[in-house]
Amino acid sequence: MNSRDSAVEPSFAAGEASGRFHHEYWPAWLLYLPLVPYLAWLALRYGGLSTPTCVNPGIEAGGGFVGERKSKIMRALGGGPRVLASALIEAQEDPAERAARVEHFATASAGGFPVILKPDVGQRGFAVRRVGSEAEARAYFATMRADALVQVYHPGPYEIGVVWARSTPEPVDGSVGFLYSVTRKEFPVIVGDGCRTLKQLILSHPRYRRQARVFLARLGEACERVPHAGEQVSLGLAGNHCQGALFRDGSDLITPALEKAIDELAASFAGGLDYGRFDLRYADEGELRRGVGFGVVELNGSTGEPTAMYDPRRGLAFAYGLLFGQWRLLFRLGARRRASGARPTSVRSLVRAWRAHIAERSGSAVSD
Repeated sequence: MNSRDSAVEPSFAAGEASGRFHHEYWPAWLLYLPLVPYLAWLALRYGGLSTPTCVNPGIEAGGGFVGERKSKIMRALGGGPRVLASALIEAQEDPAERAARVEHFATASAGGFPVILKPDVGQRGFAVRRVGSEAEARAYFATMRADALVQVYHPGPYEIGVVWARSTPEPVDGSVGFLYSVTRKEFPVIVGDGCRTLKQLILSHPRYRRQARVFLARLGEACERVPHAGEQVSLGLAGNHCQGALFRDGSDLITPALEKAIDELAASFAGGLDYGRFDLRYADEGELRRGVGFGVVELNGSTGEPTAMYDPRRGLAFAYGLLFGQWRLLFRLGARRRASGARPTSVRSLVRAWRAHIAERSGSAVSD
């Protein structure tokens, strides 16, 4: 894996990267366990455990709980300049034919390679790849046999996750919703010393050693390379914590202009949007604060976490404040939709959809 000029090794406050007991690394079941009694109380107050599945009528699978298709969500966002162009590459037996369609998209819509390939139904950065040629696309489809999405690659180098929620009651200022949370994403970069291999550098790093299996699997044989002193080597480009990204609270980025820009995207979402997390890439923070110069990579529905909760500089009170607040919003918004005639999706249906998703997905769990 090559170094990137725009990459900068993240800095760590004393003790934060080595805090093995920080909730950032807790298994999901443990982190979410204290939420269970609160969900039970919300279910009693708002008419049942399935009430949140009434939100986001424009997104399938209960508003985005499991199995929603990225291609449909991107189409619902429209083809404006703020949304990165994408296209569905349907599952076929011949990887060469699928790769040829990727090349056509790259030429016609992306100004050439590289482009991003990812499963049309996927989570947590599963099987996300940046491909630089038709040959690389063909290799990708040799193992990823499900429907895929090809998308324009935005070089960034910065990425944030922006959680938007519909306001209740409706504001009088003409807006539709508000920004609930913003997360800065720092991509993993390691700096060579001219002596140790990438593997040795990763295993000795106070943070990266905790996800060494991901990084070493991504690097492959390159993990035995000795980078030059001062050389910055990127360890990943996917903005997912499980793929190695570091999450920081980015609430300082919230401005009226950015809030207005996201509000306009949410308000124009075909079919209706109540809650979602927009993943944005951008090159200039000043432009972002002015609500311009960014591209929407993805929109996650109901289960789009306010990922600032994983900031290693913040404690459990902050994390649970965001997490409990997310589900309070989902129940409140779901109850409003339900009162207007929306029908909830049963928990049994969601479980079946999850099992089907796990059984049908293909490709590598380790992204680029």
